[in-house]
Amino acid sequence: MSLLAKVLLSLLACQQSLGAKVVRHEAKSEESLSSKTDASELLASVEKMASAEHVDPDAIKLIKDLVDKQLLPALMESHKIASDDIKARLDAIAKCEQQSREQDKGVQNHTATVVNNARVIHRDCRDKELRMTKDANAKCQFLDFLTVPAALPSESADRKTRLA
Repeated sequence: MSLLAKVLLSLLACQQSLGAKVVRHEAKSEESLSSKTDASELLASVEKMASAEHVDPDAIKLIKDLVDKQLLPALMESHKIASDDIKARLDAIAKCEQQSREQDKGVQNHTATVVNNARVIHRDCRDKELRMTKDANAKCQFLDFLTVPAALPSESADRKTRLA
């Protein structure tokens, strides 16, 4: 089977799998392939022609015209649409990633600032509280010292011996 027939069969099989219809073309004879509107009928006709020794030059020209004017442009258009769709999706993903990074950066900067401010305020409060607690403890110890009754002087052994 020639390379052209193999390519045509492959293209027609792809077209058949996609459920596409071949546009009708007017041809000179009734037995030409122009009356075939369904890709599967055209494929069967090409297979029959490839298996037979007799090849109709008008049929080959018609097949070539179908491939060049309909199948390849449709395939290229389909490829372009798919490529454009993929490009649009990739662009959307890139845009989403960029927006996400910007949002994360904004949240990070804002949150870092708020947390740092809260830490500074809390540290200052703890330091102030520590100074006040130390001062209060010192004053309480002084007051405890003042409120403890004075102890009587202890009697020494010399005094006991003198009184005895």
